[in-house]
Amino acid sequence: MEERRTGEIAAIEIKLSSTPNRKHAKHLMWLRDKIGDRFKLGLVVHTGDNTLSLGDRIWAVPVSALWRSD
Repeated sequence: MEERRTGEIAAIEIKLSSTPNRKHAKHLMWLRDKIGDRFKLGLVVHTGDNTLSLGDRIWAVPVSALWRSD
């Protein structure tokens, strides 16, 4: 989790799964709902190939996206 001076927060969960789903983001959803607009982005990093939305401001991204330049 990173918090900016402005109080904005981005959080990451890492899962050893190639098929992420909303259940994998439950802690990010809890944090988003608890802090409201300060929550800017949540990522579930996974071992699969696809990027997909898991809800408002929460995305599942493949671990390879962390070093990919496109």
